Amino acid sequence: MTKELVMLQDRRQERIEEQSSMSWPADDLSDGSQNLTFFQYTPLEPSDSSIRLVVLESHKRDYMYNQEIRCRIVNTTFGAKPKYEAVSYSWGTEVSKQHIKMNGHRFQVSSNLFDALLHLGSSDVERTFWIDAICINQKDIDERNSQIQLMPFIYKRAKTVVVWLVIYRLQSQGWEEFVSKFPRDDVHKFKNLRQERYSDNRLLRNLLKDHQSAQCKDPRDKIYGLVGMSTDCSGCLPMDYRKSLWEVYKDVISVYHGYPEILELSRLLKQLIGGPEQILAQDIEEDGAPEHSPDPERRKRTTVMVPSCFLGTIIYVGPSYKDVIASPQKTNEWDAAVEERVNKRKPETREQSDMFLEALEDTDEVELNAKLSLNRKTSWHIESGHGTRVGTVLKSEELPIPKDVRPCPGVSLFLVHNEKRLSPKNGIGICCKGAKVGDFVFRIPNYGLAMVVRYLSQKASWKLVGYAGIAMTAEEWKKNERIKQGSKLQFDVPVPERLNESNILMLCLDITTLYRMSD
Repeated sequence: MTKELVMLQDRRQERIEEQSSMSWPADDLSDGSQNLTFFQYTPLEPSDSSIRLVVLESHKRDYMYNQEIRCRIVNTTFGAKPKYEAVSYSWGTEVSKQHIKMNGHRFQVSSNLFDALLHLGSSDVERTFWIDAICINQKDIDERNSQIQLMPFIYKRAKTVVVWLVIYRLQSQGWEEFVSKFPRDDVHKFKNLRQERYSDNRLLRNLLKDHQSAQCKDPRDKIYGLVGMSTDCSGCLPMDYRKSLWEVYKDVISVYHGYPEILELSRLLKQLIGGPEQILAQDIEEDGAPEHSPDPERRKRTTVMVPSCFLGTIIYVGPSYKDVIASPQKTNEWDAAVEERVNKRKPETREQSDMFLEALEDTDEVELNAKLSLNRKTSWHIESGHGTRVGTVLKSEELPIPKDVRPCPGVSLFLVHNEKRLSPKNGIGICCKGAKVGDFVFRIPNYGLAMVVRYLSQKASWKLVGYAGIAMTAEEWKKNERIKQGSKLQFDVPVPERLNESNILMLCLDITTLYRMSD
């Protein structure tokens, strides 16, 4: 299959300027065809290989005058071995429209497609194309859903793919010559796409990241347009234009069930199709409806498994936020605990603790409590059977705990220790109300809060206590300009770590919780 780039420019600049200011009257077709009826599609055969092609009849190119374009639509199948060219172009806006003749009837197209057809036509031969805006009945959702599944095959079977950009320069050129005119970074991306077409690197999550700046008329196409190019989602991701953007988000997340960097993927999807202007708050709230809702459908929550990595065991719960701010004695007690329990092994921890306490002075207590406590919009748990192995392994992390240890009455400072050093650097932070010595701390990669969880060995189950904020290292505090300028408290955000059976805990999250975590 070859690729051809088509761009158009009249030799005289005066003609370009004149053409840019003119438009062909939509209802002024030269032979009175304004009285014709609009074209009606003939349904495709109920087959997974039926498509339409458009035959562009020969015509003389004349960009200065009203030009009539005549086409015919034919229904066919791949089994008939049709020969055609596929056209890729920008749909443009809906403001400017033109009319062509289709099987003797009127057919409306965008001005950009009209320009493409005008240039692509020949004065002596017909040309056969596949053009999505013409060959798919855009008003038939069922047909759109079925045809988008075929699009990778449609482009693969085309003898040529014509890329129409804009009216600019009279030139048809090969792919290599075309990409050479782009910035080096873009050329590198183009070449990678072609070189990796048969590799395993074309995962949907990577394609979404590489094409996140793409513009689409329908936001769903930011996802659906890449599914056929992917090596991991083609055929397993349902594509349905009736679905809301929230449902599309859930479909993609469900494909990556248990993916270590699922939070980053969620953030990317939220950027592409999310936000209050696209995903409706009502859809999110209904999906997270209480389980006791009278509506059976609203009780069916969508959940996703998210891996979290073991950070360590809480070995000391210090003064509350309120005490460490107000009481010099409590601050001294905390400093002594840091010195005795952590600083001997990690001398830089004293500086880390001082910077952390300084940042706490500028932090609002109410906001901190709300951030670290569980709330009704949070829904996650560890399902029965999950985490039994890691729970057994981590039992060896437990230090002798006095029987009279009680949960902390409020948000408090804490120290965490990792005997096996499965997770490295941070030893201090601030934890939620209810945490106590012996609780475990886990972190979701790329998320700014950690989870305090309690392993109930008698039941071989886990209890989510709440959240914790892990302090940045002293070096990170110094590098962070926002911290140095006296902004609000910043917690350490972990990068993805190597996960294995001995340090991973799979969290079952309500998908609305994952979405809210993606801010």
